[in-house]
Amino acid sequence: VSWTLVYEVYFYLIFAATLFLRSLNSTIVLTIAGIVVGLIVGGSMLDGASQRFFANPVTLEFCFGLVLGALVLKGATLTVPKWLAWGAAGMMLAAPAFLYHPSTSGLEGFSRVIAWGLPSLIVVAASLHWRSGPGKIDRLWRLLGDASYSIYLSHPFVMMVYGRLLRDHEWLSGLIQWPIVAFVTALAVAVGVAVHRVIAQPLRAALRRVRRVARRPEPVTSAA
Repeated sequence: VSWTLVYEVYFYLIFAATLFLRSLNSTIVLTIAGIVVGLIVGGSMLDGASQRFFANPVTLEFCFGLVLGALVLKGATLTVPKWLAWGAAGMMLAAPAFLYHPSTSGLEGFSRVIAWGLPSLIVVAASLHWRSGPGKIDRLWRLLGDASYSIYLSHPFVMMVYGRLLRDHEWLSGLIQWPIVAFVTALAVAVGVAVHRVIAQPLRAALRRVRRVARRPEPVTSAA
């Protein structure tokens, strides 16, 4: 997942550089402009690695999030029907089966932005106003949402173990893979939840304690 993390750092650097404006609208406009300029300049670069990095349209998906976040902060009411959100989620799952993608990493270029970026925007916008209840299913959804970043970071390790088993055991690769893929997917989610509970949550709690201590005002002592 390192290639996506690099893009996150790229976005954070551009966004942080615009915070000196102290205006939400100016920050958003300048950040989007920086990303667009990066795309244009990247397309004209000769170096292969730099050209591929800066000219990747995946950076436009950060712009989607910026606009959506700004609308929410300004109190805009976004009513997205659930059927549209479920349809967008289904499109994201089905897109790789119907769209050409030359590498095993999935869709690339503007086809990725259209098939994954825009539907993701719809799903996130729809979920902003969903309210979960106290039931077990609702608690499970909340847990998966809280653990989503840990799942994102840890799932390749489960997939690599599965790939190694396929490589080393020919009989396994000869089986029908759909049930096995479903099991591996569930296992990757379970491992991600465990990472969230055992590593991420304690680290977050420790950082919060450090921040509270750092913000605590020093006691005032009177001169003798």
